Amino acid sequence: MQLFEDTSKYGVDMPKELEAVLMSDYDAYRIFESFTARKKRSIIYGVIRFKSNQNKIDKPLLLCENLPRGNTQNRELFQ
Repeated sequence: MQLFEDTSKYGVDMPKELEAVLMSDYDAYRIFESFTARKKRSIIYGVIRFKSNQNKIDKPLLLCENLPRGNTQNRELFQ
């Protein structure tokens, strides 16, 4: 067994769909970056869990709509 240092920014690989949506919405990106590392990873895992390509696009869009509204609970962010 070998151990490697995690050099990713969030401790997990950012899905390209989520990254693209956050880069297109500065306010949502700023709010996302204000969260703790744990909360950021939780949101990333929330997007990763979806298998459908359409859901992988739709859920980050919902996230960016809900963040500026003050929704911070994971179940609220993706509904």
